[in-house]
Amino acid sequence: MVPSMNEGDHPANAAIAAELARLASVYGFTPLSGLNLRHQSGSAVVDHAIVDEFGVLVFSTLTCGSAVLRGSDTDARWTVRFDDGAISTLVNPLTGLRNAEKIVRDVAASSGNSIDADYVKSAVVFDQSTISELDLGPFDRERVVTIAQLQSVLQTRHDFAPNPGDIDSAKRAALVNALRAANATATADTSSSPWAVDHEAAAINQHAMTQAGRRVAASAAVVDAPKRRSTLGHNMWYLASRTMPLLLAAFAYWWVLYGGGMDMVIARVDGMTVPEDEAYSVTAADPTSHQVLDNVPGVVERMRKDAPAEVVAAIKNPDHPTIQRSTGGAIVYSWRYTDDNGVVKTYTVRTTIEGEILAPGSN
Repeated sequence: MVPSMNEGDHPANAAIAAELARLASVYGFTPLSGLNLRHQSGSAVVDHAIVDEFGVLVFSTLTCGSAVLRGSDTDARWTVRFDDGAISTLVNPLTGLRNAEKIVRDVAASSGNSIDADYVKSAVVFDQSTISELDLGPFDRERVVTIAQLQSVLQTRHDFAPNPGDIDSAKRAALVNALRAANATATADTSSSPWAVDHEAAAINQHAMTQAGRRVAASAAVVDAPKRRSTLGHNMWYLASRTMPLLLAAFAYWWVLYGGGMDMVIARVDGMTVPEDEAYSVTAADPTSHQVLDNVPGVVERMRKDAPAEVVAAIKNPDHPTIQRSTGGAIVYSWRYTDDNGVVKTYTVRTTIEGEILAPGSN
Protein backbone atom coordinates (compact mmCIF):
# COMPACT_ATOMS: atom_id res chain seq x y z
CA MET A 1 0.00 0.00 0.00
CA VAL A 2 1.07 3.57 -0.59
CA PRO A 3 2.70 4.77 2.64
CA SER A 4 0.18 7.34 3.82
CA MET A 5 -3.02 7.54 5.79
CA ASN A 6 -5.26 8.19 2.77
CA GLU A 7 -3.30 7.15 -0.25
CA GLY A 8 -6.19 5.96 -2.36
CA ASP A 9 -6.78 9.51 -3.59
CA HIS A 10 -3.14 10.15 -4.50
CA PRO A 11 -2.49 10.92 -8.21
CA ALA A 12 0.01 8.05 -8.40
CA ASN A 13 -2.72 5.51 -7.60
CA ALA A 14 -5.00 7.09 -10.19
CA ALA A 15 -2.15 6.96 -12.72
CA ILE A 16 -1.52 3.26 -12.07
CA ALA A 17 -5.24 2.45 -12.32
CA ALA A 18 -5.44 4.33 -15.64
CA GLU A 19 -2.33 2.59 -16.98
CA LEU A 20 -3.65 -0.87 -16.01
CA ALA A 21 -7.00 -0.05 -17.62
CA ARG A 22 -5.18 0.92 -20.82
CA LEU A 23 -3.08 -2.23 -20.84
CA ALA A 24 -5.98 -4.56 -19.94
CA SER A 25 -7.19 -4.64 -23.54
CA VAL A 26 -3.68 -5.31 -24.79
CA TYR A 27 -2.82 -8.19 -22.46
CA GLY A 28 -6.31 -9.49 -21.73
CA PHE A 29 -6.46 -9.23 -17.93
CA THR A 30 -9.03 -7.97 -15.44
CA PRO A 31 -7.74 -5.05 -13.31
CA LEU A 32 -8.77 -4.50 -9.70
CA SER A 33 -7.95 -1.57 -7.40
CA GLY A 34 -8.35 -0.59 -3.75
CA LEU A 35 -8.80 -4.08 -2.27
CA ASN A 36 -8.91 -4.38 1.51
CA LEU A 37 -8.84 -8.17 1.77
CA ARG A 38 -10.02 -9.77 4.98
CA HIS A 39 -9.67 -13.50 5.66
CA GLN A 40 -9.72 -15.62 8.79
CA SER A 41 -5.96 -16.12 8.33
CA GLY A 42 -5.26 -12.39 8.25
CA SER A 43 -5.74 -9.26 6.20
CA ALA A 44 -3.93 -7.25 3.54
CA VAL A 45 -4.49 -4.03 1.66
CA VAL A 46 -3.85 -4.48 -2.06
CA ASP A 47 -3.59 -1.23 -4.01
CA HIS A 48 -3.93 -2.88 -7.42
CA ALA A 49 -4.12 -6.38 -8.86
CA ILE A 50 -4.69 -8.06 -12.18
CA VAL A 51 -6.23 -11.47 -12.87
CA ASP A 52 -5.23 -13.29 -16.05
CA GLU A 53 -4.45 -16.78 -17.34
CA PHE A 54 -1.31 -16.83 -15.18
CA GLY A 55 -3.19 -16.12 -11.95
CA VAL A 56 -3.06 -12.98 -9.82
CA LEU A 57 -0.42 -10.25 -9.91
CA VAL A 58 -0.53 -7.95 -6.88
CA PHE A 59 0.81 -4.39 -6.95
CA SER A 60 1.73 -2.28 -3.94
CA THR A 61 2.04 1.46 -4.63
CA LEU A 62 4.61 3.64 -2.88
CA THR A 63 4.73 7.39 -3.36
CA CYS A 64 8.11 9.03 -2.78
CA GLY A 65 8.13 11.58 -5.59
CA SER A 66 11.45 11.80 -7.42
CA ALA A 67 13.43 10.65 -4.38
CA VAL A 68 16.41 8.30 -4.64
CA LEU A 69 15.93 4.95 -2.92
CA ARG A 70 18.71 2.88 -1.39
CA GLY A 71 18.52 -0.52 0.29
CA SER A 72 18.66 -4.24 -0.41
CA ASP A 73 16.24 -7.15 -0.46
CA THR A 74 17.49 -8.21 2.99
CA ASP A 75 17.41 -4.77 4.66
CA ALA A 76 14.55 -4.22 7.11
CA ARG A 77 14.27 -0.56 6.02
CA TRP A 78 15.17 1.41 2.90
CA THR A 79 16.56 4.94 2.78
CA VAL A 80 14.67 7.67 0.91
CA ARG A 81 16.67 10.77 -0.15
CA PHE A 82 14.65 13.68 -1.59
CA ASP A 83 15.81 16.37 -4.02
CA ASP A 84 15.94 19.01 -1.28
CA GLY A 85 18.31 16.89 0.83
CA ALA A 86 15.71 15.53 3.24
CA ILE A 87 16.25 11.89 4.25
CA SER A 88 13.78 9.37 5.64
CA THR A 89 13.29 5.60 5.75
CA LEU A 90 10.52 3.17 4.95
CA VAL A 91 9.87 -0.48 5.77
CA ASN A 92 11.17 -2.83 3.08
CA PRO A 93 8.02 -3.20 0.93
CA LEU A 94 9.03 -6.65 -0.32
CA THR A 95 8.41 -8.03 3.18
CA GLY A 96 4.73 -7.08 3.16
CA LEU A 97 4.19 -8.47 -0.32
CA ARG A 98 4.73 -12.02 0.95
CA ASN A 99 1.77 -11.62 3.27
CA ALA A 100 -0.38 -10.10 0.51
CA GLU A 101 0.36 -13.10 -1.73
CA LYS A 102 -0.61 -15.49 1.08
CA ILE A 103 -3.92 -13.73 1.77
CA VAL A 104 -4.78 -13.82 -1.95
CA ARG A 105 -4.13 -17.58 -2.00
CA ASP A 106 -6.19 -18.06 1.16
CA VAL A 107 -9.12 -16.10 -0.30
CA ALA A 108 -8.94 -18.15 -3.50
CA ALA A 109 -8.85 -21.44 -1.56
CA SER A 110 -11.83 -20.46 0.59
CA SER A 111 -13.85 -19.80 -2.57
CA GLY A 112 -13.04 -23.25 -3.94
CA ASN A 113 -10.54 -21.94 -6.49
CA SER A 114 -7.21 -22.91 -4.95
CA ILE A 115 -4.04 -21.74 -6.72
CA ASP A 116 -0.48 -22.45 -5.69
CA ALA A 117 2.38 -20.01 -5.21
CA ASP A 118 3.36 -20.02 -8.89
CA TYR A 119 0.02 -18.41 -9.71
CA VAL A 120 0.25 -15.49 -7.26
CA LYS A 121 3.05 -12.96 -7.82
CA SER A 122 3.62 -9.41 -6.65
CA ALA A 123 5.48 -6.18 -7.39
CA VAL A 124 6.12 -2.77 -5.84
CA VAL A 125 5.36 0.28 -8.00
CA PHE A 126 6.93 3.67 -7.23
CA ASP A 127 5.52 6.79 -8.81
CA GLN A 128 8.67 8.38 -10.29
CA SER A 129 11.43 7.55 -7.84
CA THR A 130 14.97 6.54 -8.76
CA ILE A 131 15.22 2.82 -7.98
CA SER A 132 18.44 2.03 -9.84
CA GLU A 133 20.51 2.36 -6.66
CA LEU A 134 18.63 -0.42 -4.85
CA ASP A 135 20.85 -3.47 -4.25
CA LEU A 136 18.48 -6.25 -5.32
CA GLY A 137 18.97 -9.72 -6.70
CA PRO A 138 17.76 -10.58 -10.24
CA PHE A 139 14.39 -11.90 -9.03
CA ASP A 140 13.55 -9.01 -6.68
CA ARG A 141 14.81 -6.39 -9.15
CA GLU A 142 11.98 -7.38 -11.50
CA ARG A 143 9.51 -6.84 -8.64
CA VAL A 144 10.46 -3.22 -7.93
CA VAL A 145 9.45 -0.88 -10.77
CA THR A 146 8.15 2.57 -11.61
CA ILE A 147 4.82 3.41 -13.28
CA ALA A 148 6.65 3.84 -16.58
CA GLN A 149 7.83 0.21 -16.34
CA LEU A 150 4.41 -1.38 -15.82
CA GLN A 151 4.06 -2.40 -19.43
CA SER A 152 7.50 -4.00 -19.34
CA VAL A 153 6.42 -6.04 -16.30
CA LEU A 154 3.35 -7.31 -18.13
CA GLN A 155 5.28 -8.03 -21.32
CA THR A 156 7.82 -10.08 -19.33
CA ARG A 157 4.94 -11.92 -17.67
CA HIS A 158 3.82 -13.08 -21.12
CA ASP A 159 7.25 -13.70 -22.63
CA PHE A 160 8.61 -15.58 -19.61
CA ALA A 161 5.50 -16.99 -18.01
CA PRO A 162 5.66 -18.00 -14.31
CA ASN A 163 3.47 -21.04 -15.02
CA PRO A 164 1.67 -22.76 -17.95
CA GLY A 165 -1.00 -20.06 -18.08
CA ASP A 166 -3.81 -22.59 -17.83
CA ILE A 167 -6.38 -20.63 -15.83
CA ASP A 168 -9.48 -20.56 -18.03
CA SER A 169 -12.00 -17.75 -18.26
CA ALA A 170 -14.41 -19.39 -15.81
CA LYS A 171 -11.82 -19.70 -13.07
CA ARG A 172 -10.55 -16.21 -13.76
CA ALA A 173 -14.05 -14.86 -13.25
CA ALA A 174 -14.37 -16.88 -10.05
CA LEU A 175 -11.10 -15.46 -8.72
CA VAL A 176 -12.19 -11.90 -9.51
CA ASN A 177 -15.50 -12.46 -7.71
CA ALA A 178 -13.73 -14.03 -4.72
CA LEU A 179 -11.37 -11.06 -4.35
CA ARG A 180 -14.22 -8.58 -4.67
CA ALA A 181 -16.26 -10.52 -2.12
CA ALA A 182 -13.36 -10.57 0.34
CA ASN A 183 -12.99 -6.84 -0.15
CA ALA A 184 -16.69 -6.21 0.43
CA THR A 185 -16.51 -7.87 3.87
CA ALA A 186 -13.48 -5.81 4.94
CA THR A 187 -13.81 -2.82 7.21
CA ALA A 188 -12.06 0.52 7.01
CA ASP A 189 -9.85 -0.47 9.93
CA THR A 190 -6.51 -1.68 8.53
CA SER A 191 -4.45 -1.28 11.69
CA SER A 192 -3.78 -5.02 11.84
CA SER A 193 -2.68 -5.18 8.21
CA PRO A 194 1.01 -5.67 7.40
CA TRP A 195 0.56 -2.60 5.20
CA ALA A 196 -0.59 -0.53 8.19
CA VAL A 197 0.88 2.95 7.98
CA ASP A 198 3.56 4.16 10.39
CA HIS A 199 4.40 7.80 11.04
CA GLU A 200 7.63 7.67 9.05
CA ALA A 201 5.80 6.38 5.96
CA ALA A 202 3.17 9.09 6.25
CA ALA A 203 5.87 11.73 6.53
CA ILE A 204 7.54 10.42 3.37
CA ASN A 205 4.31 10.73 1.44
CA GLN A 206 3.59 14.21 2.77
CA HIS A 207 7.07 15.39 1.80
CA ALA A 208 6.71 13.92 -1.68
CA MET A 209 3.30 15.51 -2.26
CA THR A 210 4.45 19.01 -1.27
CA GLN A 211 7.36 19.10 -3.72
CA ALA A 212 6.39 21.02 -6.84
CA GLY A 213 5.89 19.31 -10.15
CA ARG A 214 5.59 15.75 -8.81
CA ARG A 215 2.42 14.60 -10.43
CA VAL A 216 2.24 11.51 -12.64
CA ALA A 217 -0.25 11.00 -15.46
CA ALA A 218 -0.94 7.80 -17.29
CA SER A 219 0.56 7.51 -20.72
CA ALA A 220 -1.91 7.57 -23.60
CA ALA A 221 0.49 6.04 -26.11
CA VAL A 222 -0.85 3.35 -28.38
CA VAL A 223 1.01 0.07 -28.10
CA ASP A 224 1.16 -2.94 -30.34
CA ALA A 225 -0.33 -6.16 -29.09
CA PRO A 226 2.29 -8.41 -27.47
CA LYS A 227 3.73 -11.33 -29.37
CA ARG A 228 2.56 -14.08 -27.13
CA ARG A 229 4.08 -17.51 -26.90
CA SER A 230 1.85 -20.40 -27.76
CA THR A 231 0.38 -22.53 -24.97
CA LEU A 232 2.86 -25.23 -25.96
CA GLY A 233 5.72 -22.81 -25.42
CA HIS A 234 4.45 -21.87 -21.96
CA ASN A 235 4.03 -25.51 -21.00
CA MET A 236 7.48 -26.49 -22.26
CA TRP A 237 9.15 -23.63 -20.35
CA TYR A 238 7.22 -24.49 -17.19
CA LEU A 239 8.02 -28.20 -17.46
CA ALA A 240 11.71 -27.52 -18.07
CA SER A 241 11.98 -25.19 -15.07
CA ARG A 242 10.45 -27.84 -12.82
CA THR A 243 12.19 -30.97 -14.13
CA MET A 244 15.72 -29.73 -14.83
CA PRO A 245 16.84 -29.82 -11.16
CA LEU A 246 15.45 -33.36 -10.84
CA LEU A 247 17.20 -34.49 -14.02
CA LEU A 248 20.52 -33.04 -12.86
CA ALA A 249 20.16 -34.73 -9.47
CA ALA A 250 19.31 -38.04 -11.13
CA PHE A 251 22.32 -37.78 -13.43
CA ALA A 252 24.63 -37.00 -10.50
CA TYR A 253 23.24 -40.02 -8.62
CA TRP A 254 23.79 -42.30 -11.62
CA TRP A 255 27.29 -40.92 -12.27
CA VAL A 256 28.42 -41.49 -8.69
CA LEU A 257 27.00 -45.00 -8.33
CA TYR A 258 27.14 -46.46 -11.85
CA GLY A 259 29.06 -44.10 -14.11
CA GLY A 260 32.47 -44.42 -12.50
CA GLY A 261 32.18 -41.21 -10.53
CA MET A 262 32.89 -42.83 -7.20
CA ASP A 263 35.94 -44.60 -8.59
CA MET A 264 37.25 -41.28 -9.90
CA VAL A 265 36.73 -39.64 -6.52
CA ILE A 266 38.44 -42.49 -4.68
CA ALA A 267 41.32 -42.48 -7.14
CA ARG A 268 41.72 -38.74 -6.77
CA VAL A 269 41.75 -38.94 -2.97
CA ASP A 270 44.09 -41.90 -3.05
CA GLY A 271 46.43 -40.06 -5.42
CA MET A 272 46.64 -37.14 -3.03
CA THR A 273 47.75 -39.34 -0.14
CA VAL A 274 51.37 -40.44 0.27
CA PRO A 275 51.56 -43.50 2.55
CA GLU A 276 54.04 -43.52 5.38
CA ASP A 277 55.16 -47.05 4.53
CA GLU A 278 54.75 -49.21 1.45
CA ALA A 279 54.68 -53.02 1.71
CA TYR A 280 57.07 -54.91 -0.51
CA SER A 281 55.37 -56.50 -3.51
CA VAL A 282 57.96 -59.28 -3.79
CA THR A 283 56.52 -62.55 -2.51
CA ALA A 284 58.27 -65.16 -0.38
CA ALA A 285 57.56 -67.72 -3.09
CA ASP A 286 59.95 -65.90 -5.41
CA PRO A 287 63.36 -67.61 -5.11
CA THR A 288 65.04 -64.26 -5.78
CA SER A 289 63.14 -62.39 -3.07
CA HIS A 290 65.92 -62.40 -0.52
CA GLN A 291 68.49 -61.27 -3.06
CA VAL A 292 66.24 -58.43 -4.21
CA LEU A 293 65.63 -57.31 -0.65
CA ASP A 294 69.34 -57.45 0.07
CA ASN A 295 69.86 -54.90 -2.74
CA VAL A 296 67.57 -52.31 -1.05
CA PRO A 297 70.27 -50.50 1.01
CA GLY A 298 72.43 -49.97 -2.10
CA VAL A 299 69.47 -48.79 -4.17
CA VAL A 300 68.38 -46.39 -1.43
CA GLU A 301 71.91 -44.97 -1.28
CA ARG A 302 71.88 -44.51 -5.07
CA MET A 303 68.50 -42.78 -4.87
CA ARG A 304 69.76 -40.33 -2.24
CA LYS A 305 72.80 -39.62 -4.46
CA ASP A 306 71.03 -39.19 -7.83
CA ALA A 307 67.69 -37.68 -6.87
CA PRO A 308 67.36 -33.89 -6.50
CA ALA A 309 67.56 -32.70 -2.92
CA GLU A 310 63.95 -31.50 -2.93
CA VAL A 311 62.78 -34.93 -4.08
CA VAL A 312 64.73 -36.74 -1.36
CA ALA A 313 63.33 -34.34 1.22
CA ALA A 314 59.77 -34.94 0.00
CA ILE A 315 59.96 -38.75 0.17
CA LYS A 316 58.43 -39.86 3.45
CA ASN A 317 59.63 -43.49 3.34
CA PRO A 318 63.08 -43.43 1.72
CA ASP A 319 64.23 -46.71 3.29
CA HIS A 320 61.14 -48.64 2.20
CA PRO A 321 60.59 -48.39 -1.56
CA THR A 322 57.90 -50.30 -3.37
CA ILE A 323 59.53 -53.21 -5.22
CA GLN A 324 58.10 -54.70 -8.40
CA ARG A 325 59.33 -56.86 -11.21
CA SER A 326 58.88 -55.39 -14.70
CA THR A 327 57.78 -57.46 -17.70
CA GLY A 328 61.36 -57.40 -18.96
CA GLY A 329 62.68 -58.97 -15.77
CA ALA A 330 64.15 -55.81 -14.23
CA ILE A 331 63.51 -54.92 -10.62
CA VAL A 332 61.82 -51.53 -10.14
CA TYR A 333 62.26 -49.65 -6.87
CA SER A 334 59.88 -46.69 -6.51
CA TRP A 335 59.02 -43.96 -4.03
CA ARG A 336 55.91 -41.75 -4.07
CA TYR A 337 56.09 -38.14 -2.96
CA THR A 338 54.27 -34.83 -3.27
CA ASP A 339 56.07 -31.89 -4.87
CA ASP A 340 55.84 -28.24 -3.87
CA ASN A 341 52.77 -27.75 -6.08
CA GLY A 342 50.85 -30.55 -4.38
CA VAL A 343 51.24 -32.95 -7.32
CA VAL A 344 51.84 -36.62 -6.44
CA LYS A 345 54.84 -38.06 -8.34
CA THR A 346 56.94 -41.23 -8.35
CA TYR A 347 60.75 -41.56 -8.35
CA THR A 348 62.08 -44.92 -9.62
CA VAL A 349 65.36 -46.83 -9.86
CA ARG A 350 65.71 -49.94 -12.08
CA THR A 351 68.23 -52.71 -11.39
CA THR A 352 69.00 -56.29 -12.32
CA ILE A 353 68.23 -59.02 -9.82
CA GLU A 354 71.85 -58.84 -8.74
CA GLY A 355 71.50 -55.12 -7.96
CA GLU A 356 73.27 -53.60 -10.99
CA ILE A 357 71.75 -50.20 -11.87
CA LEU A 358 70.09 -50.36 -15.29
CA ALA A 359 68.82 -46.77 -15.46
CA PRO A 360 69.25 -43.66 -13.36
CA GLY A 361 66.42 -42.62 -11.09
CA SER A 362 63.50 -41.13 -12.99
CA ASN A 363 60.24 -39.37 -12.16
